Amino acid sequence: MGTSLRELVQKFKSKTLMLLKLLLLEKRLLFYGYPVETLCTFQYSLMSLVPGLLRNLQDSGAPELDASDKNMTTTEAKVLSDGSKESLLTYMGLPLHIFEKGSFFQPYLPLQQIEMLSSEHTKSYVVGTTNQIFFHHKSDTKIDVLVNVETGTLEFYNPQLVHLVSPTMADRRWMENIVKVLNDTWNQNDPSRPLQNTYLGSDDYVRARFEEYVLSLLSSVKHAQAHNLIDQAQKSMTANSDDSNHSPEESIMTDENEVHNYLSDYGMKWLTAWWETNNFKKWNQFTDHEIYEIVEPGHPGMGNISITDIQNTLSNRLRDLQLKQNLAPIRNTLSRAMSGGVKAVSNGRLKLNAIWNEFEKGSKEAVPTEGSRQSISSPPLSSSRQSYQSDRSSSDTAVLSSPLVETTTQHAGRLFSNFSSFLSRKTKEFSQAMEESISENNSRQTSQILHDEVGKKLSEDSHKQDLSRQGSIHFSDHDDDSGSAVFVDVGRMYPFTSSKEDKKNSEEKILDV
Repeated sequence: MGTSLRELVQKFKSKTLMLLKLLLLEKRLLFYGYPVETLCTFQYSLMSLVPGLLRNLQDSGAPELDASDKNMTTTEAKVLSDGSKESLLTYMGLPLHIFEKGSFFQPYLPLQQIEMLSSEHTKSYVVGTTNQIFFHHKSDTKIDVLVNVETGTLEFYNPQLVHLVSPTMADRRWMENIVKVLNDTWNQNDPSRPLQNTYLGSDDYVRARFEEYVLSLLSSVKHAQAHNLIDQAQKSMTANSDDSNHSPEESIMTDENEVHNYLSDYGMKWLTAWWETNNFKKWNQFTDHEIYEIVEPGHPGMGNISITDIQNTLSNRLRDLQLKQNLAPIRNTLSRAMSGGVKAVSNGRLKLNAIWNEFEKGSKEAVPTEGSRQSISSPPLSSSRQSYQSDRSSSDTAVLSSPLVETTTQHAGRLFSNFSSFLSRKTKEFSQAMEESISENNSRQTSQILHDEVGKKLSEDSHKQDLSRQGSIHFSDHDDDSGSAVFVDVGRMYPFTSSKEDKKNSEEKILDV
């Protein structure tokens, strides 16, 4: 039939065991999702987890059907004489009568039959649909759990069921081992078959493991009944539920020889609810009490937690995260960003090298040598600065207008532009200082020359005056002024060195002599 246990467990992981427990509790389960083929396949796969149930669905078509009680008899150990697997399942009381009167199963329920869900005759059901109207009217359809086959999630409309079907420590350990095997043998190209077509991880492997779980559960119940452990377990559960310091699933062994109660590994709350269902009452009535002698009681996942269990759990959780798929967009974005950044840095470095070369070339042309600094006048310097600034501004404009220059290049361009402005300003201040220094030196030299000439003339004038005094004393007997050649009018020869009053005084001195 159309079943795929591998895909069911791969989709729901450890929640697959929760679905099995909900099925045994005879709750209202609504499966929803696309496509219809997957929707029906998952429901049939869930039915196949209960040994023999898939071949005994004759009363599952409607809530009114109930014909299974007619031929039911108590099984005895003689049915095991042939040694077949079917005889073992029959002796263990399988299949369980889950779909009896008041229950029905339809993998795809059309909208026209939605009234069956709200009928007073319907107590439980397992149906599938692709129409959202069913769970939008959850008050009318009385849904306990919505199973989404697309996302692999369970939505509980009855909050009490969450605590009833929560997996125990042994349940989690057992399911983690199965999920680990499926993950190791998962074939993405063919989900229905494991890698290399081995038995490990196949549908037969998964079915055998769940069959082991159900048989161990039934054997543990009969073992507890034979040793009067059910009442003790219920009292212990009640006491632990009243004590906040203990978990309701703890079992304390006071004596090493005391018979161990294996029911605690399955969850006492869930077992208590299961004992109230019709399928358990019929199974308990028509099943031999000594089946635990054939199948060993206990939980397939019981025992202390080991390092391997922790590794399996961590491995499954990391795989559930799907880091490779979920981080693929981020990895691609980072890769593109890194490649773009490398390209921008490379282009920016080339542009910066070009700008620096132009800057050095312009600096060499703009800064004159010490010898030529005195000979070059200010107009050529200013014209060279203007040409250099125009070249720098044009080069900066060309660089900034290039589409290849990224943010890094723009920052570097602004930095060099500010440095160029600073250099131009300092060059201008330096040229002005040079011009002022040259003009000051010229004025100082001119004043020094004039001062030397005035001093020289004054010394000559005083020397001539001394000579005139000596001549006048030596030729005192002659009254003719024409013969006295030493009397020279210095005011006429150097008008800027004497004033009219000096000239008059000198004439008066000559007359006095």
